[in-house]
Amino acid sequence: YKADCEESHKTLNNTKARAQRLKDATGRRGQLVTQDVEQHQAKLHTAQAAAAAKRATAATELESQQAREEKLKEELLAKDEALRLQKEQRNSEQAELERRKSEMDEEARTLLRQRKALEASTAPES
Repeated sequence: YKADCEESHKTLNNTKARAQRLKDATGRRGQLVTQDVEQHQAKLHTAQAAAAAKRATAATELESQQAREEKLKEELLAKDEALRLQKEQRNSEQAELERRKSEMDEEARTLLRQRKALEASTAPES
């Protein structure tokens, strides 16, 4: 009986020791898995933060680009308006010059008629 008890006790202790070893090994594996998961989560958070930073940078660059485009568009409109006004001014000046030329031509014709009339009236009769 005593030998059976000792054998049973020895078997029980071996089983307990094996169970503890399995528990320890499982615990170490669980700890390694937990560390691995935590590392992957840290990498994921880092990647997400980097992506968010890139998106923010891209959004800022886009806004800056749109502002530059808007400024250039306004500058082009201002230049177009200035050119239109210059062309309008040149056309107006050209029209004024043509009007004055017509007046001078008319005045020259009038003077020429007057001179011919004066020459005809003062010419000696032959």
